[in-house]
Order: sequence, then structure tokens, then C-alpha cells
Amino acid sequence: MNPFYIGREFKKEAFIDREKETEEVMKMIESSNNIVLYAPRRFGKTWFARNLSELMKDRGIDSVWIDMFSTVTVKQFISRLNEERAKILKLTPLEYVRKFFADHLSSFSVSAAGIGLEFKPSSEAEIWEILFKSLMVLETSESNGLIVFLDEAQEMAKMGKQFEGILRTVIQHQRKTVYIFLGSRNSIIEEIFFKKEHPLFKSAIKYDLSKYLPHDKTEEFIKTSFVNSGKAISNSAVETIIRFSKLHPLYVQLISSEVWNFKDKIDESDVRECISKLLERNDYFFRNQIENINSKYALAVLKMIASDEFSYSAETQIKWEIKSPASISKLVDNLEEKEIILKVNGKYVIEDPIFEEFIKRM
Repeated sequence: MNPFYIGREFKKEAFIDREKETEEVMKMIESSNNIVLYAPRRFGKTWFARNLSELMKDRGIDSVWIDMFSTVTVKQFISRLNEERAKILKLTPLEYVRKFFADHLSSFSVSAAGIGLEFKPSSEAEIWEILFKSLMVLETSESNGLIVFLDEAQEMAKMGKQFEGILRTVIQHQRKTVYIFLGSRNSIIEEIFFKKEHPLFKSAIKYDLSKYLPHDKTEEFIKTSFVNSGKAISNSAVETIIRFSKLHPLYVQLISSEVWNFKDKIDESDVRECISKLLERNDYFFRNQIENINSKYALAVLKMIASDEFSYSAETQIKWEIKSPASISKLVDNLEEKEIILKVNGKYVIEDPIFEEFIKRM
């Protein structure tokens, strides 16, 4: 079976550990610090957080996980939060509601199978009352502590400032519960957590995970995965995978998976052939992506970034025949908003290294 995996479901055997980052975040959790774990999409923050959850479980600390992207309303958030907490306490949803919300039994309904919970408030005031109580009862006297992971935390913006305000109030009162906010949209994360007008202002420490994988760990992971699955791979082939993937978590797995499927004995030329096949397969999509940027300078700017020549200088604009310098700034903002480019260590890079290779070859 192919040992390389692409997907949201965490698989320990496919996880490339970031020991330094893991140790730093674990220390922050042990100090009861709430954390904003930031990284662009597909940078592996969800798997990183899932691994943290497992490590803390080994220390007797349970975790609750809420995907804010798919949580549309405050009512749905309340339902999911209480469902998750009931599982940890090994209670059915009905038993959980009876234990903690006896005065509001009529506002909850349980699915026919007895595993799903739905909150149906009688008034808007009850929504906020039950939200507050749902968060407060997370910290029970018998608990060793709890971590609440809120994935895609920037989606909290759709819940409104009253939601943020109640969350802030609860955070200030809890001592054994740590909140970890996973965010991928930096501008919104900055707005929610680091602007004075927002209730959650400075309620958590930001930890930037937008770093690439460690070279040595990645090299070891690729080699071991091939050998343990009965295939051979040369050192130069491993280095070629690393070079093309740029140590991006998703693309290490994607390219390795493609190469693993290719043949049983892999050398550098095989990796290059697999890259060419990936480019051919994505040709239509990549061309569409460029066209949808809707700017005559889109390809020029992408080529500048891919060749590490991006600059607002007059010389660069003359070289690339850019007649309207002001439009470049707007275009760069657009590319960042679409998450086509990222700013890493002070310079712009193309987020998808396969797309970057496509741009270079155009």
C-alpha cells in the first residue's frame, strides 16, 4: 500500500514531526497559554494540531475539536461543542444535557440514533446564555484539563462580536482549559486577535507555523517510507523530491505518492518524469488559474516571483514591460487574497511548488 497520504484525517505514520515547533507549543500549553496557530492553507497545521492532541492525551489531557468552517451558526457551534464534550465524559448527549442543562431540556433534541444533539433555543437571549454555560461547563472539577481546538478560526468573524465577547469572558475565568485557534487567513486573524476593537484582543499568543518541513526529518521519512513498503529509492531521487516540493508538507506527500506509484526502483530521472506528468495533468487547471486572475500582468508577476526577481523597482518594471506600476501592488494583494502567493521570510513565493514549476517552464 502507498505509504504517502493526502487528506485531512490524521495518520500518525504519515506525519513528519516538527520536533522544535512541537516542543515550543507543548510548553505554551503547559503554561496555560491560549494560542493562535497560524499557517496558510495546506501547510500542515491541522495535522500538527492533531499530533499535539494525541501527545496531550498521553498526558491525561483531553481535546475538543470544532471545525469552524463548517459551523455556520452559533446554535450549531453549541450543539457540536456539547456533543464533543459528552463523548469525552462518556455520556450520551441526553445524559450530558440532563447533567448540565436541566433547566433547558426543552431546548435540546437528540437524534433518533441517540448520538446527535441539536440546540433549538426559544429566544435569542437563550442562545447567548447557553453558549456561555456550554463553554463554562467544559472545565469540570474531575477534569485534568482540556484543550479546545477551533479549526479555521477566522470563520469566527461570521459569528459576530457578541460570540467573541462571551468567549473572552469565559477564557478569563478558566484555569484548566486551553484554547488553540487554527487560522489560515492572516488578515482576519490579525483583526480578531490583535485589533483593540475586538473582544478577543490579545487573548492568545500567535505562533507562526508557516515554516517548511525540516530537511533531515523529511529526507528520513521519504527513505524509510519507500524501504518499509518494499521499494528502493536513490539518495539523489530523494533530494529531487525535496527540491521540487520545497519541503512544503502537502507537496512532499503528493510528489512522493506519485513517485511511489511509478515503479519499484526509483532514481532521479524517474522523479523528474513524474513531475512532468503532474504538470501535464494540471495544465488546463493552471492555465485557467492564470486567466482567472484577470490581469494582463498576472503571468509577468508570477514569473518574477518564480525566478526570485520580484521588485517594485523601475529597472524590474522596464525588464518585464510593466507600464502601470500602481496596478502591480493591487495585483499582488489579489494574488495574496487568493492564496496563490505567500510572503515567507520577507519575500513573495508561489504557494504551490508544482504551479511554480509550471510558471518557470512557460
